[in-house]
Amino acid sequence: MIRAALYARYSSDEQSSASIADQQRLCRE
Repeated sequence: MIRAALYARYSSDEQSSASIADQQRLCRE
């Protein structure tokens, strides 16, 4: 249960950081 929660939190953090990088790349273009 705890492992699943940590995994979900980690994956959401990865998605947010990736979306921020995508936004920065779009702004540069």
